[in-house]
Amino acid sequence: MLLTFARFFSSFFFLFFSSSLSAACLSAKSFPWKNSFPSLWVAIFLFLQFSKAHRNKTLPFTEFDTVAREWRMKWSPDDDKASLAAAQKVLEKQLATVKAVKGVKSVQRVVCGGCMDFKVIVALDGDSFGEWEAAGFAPEADFLKEVGAIKGIQQVETQTFTLMPM
Repeated sequence: MLLTFARFFSSFFFLFFSSSLSAACLSAKSFPWKNSFPSLWVAIFLFLQFSKAHRNKTLPFTEFDTVAREWRMKWSPDDDKASLAAAQKVLEKQLATVKAVKGVKSVQRVVCGGCMDFKVIVALDGDSFGEWEAAGFAPEADFLKEVGAIKGIQQVETQTFTLMPM
């Protein structure tokens, strides 16, 4: 919230007041930093506009620093949860490749025994996610193909979302 306010204030100040205030300050002989004042506000403005937090284009009032890709499916409790065990083996086989993706912050596995969910969440820094998306989220296709072939695995889906610590 503080970053949002700072960005708004900086943008507002820069766009509406910097030229007239800078001109007034530059003409005042007693102003101590008369030659650096305009460049100081330009530097602050640029820093706040291009800092690590990103803005969600759909919901511009939200900020995030992490984009995550989720691979999810339902497993069957049949055969002593054989489909869950098989999905875990596929994940273990692909894990090193997933962790090697540029910008990966974390890889999490979520298992729910009540609703029989198996999820893999790959979180990347906001700056690196676009490159991974352009590369087709590799090795996503291989992982989904392998788990989709397991007897008892259903509803194989993906989702992209943002994360931000609060």
